[in-house]
Amino acid sequence: MLLAVHEMGHGFHQAGGVRFPRLWLTEFFCNLCLHTYVAEDEPGALPMLEAFPAAISAVPPERVQYSNLATFEPYS
Repeated sequence: MLLAVHEMGHGFHQAGGVRFPRLWLTEFFCNLCLHTYVAEDEPGALPMLEAFPAAISAVPPERVQYSNLATFEPYS
């Protein structure tokens, strides 16, 4: 169900003709849709939804390849 909500976010912005300037902003929008759904309709699932981001945020920046916006998604 949660994946479906994320994918519905893609459908929503595509149907509305919204074009995000960066791919990561598109995914951020869809994840925000997902987080809003869970917070409103399934608040008991929030700890599961927030577990992965909490673990990733604990990784030191020098351990990841992309640690700033300049290298995250270069302009094509």
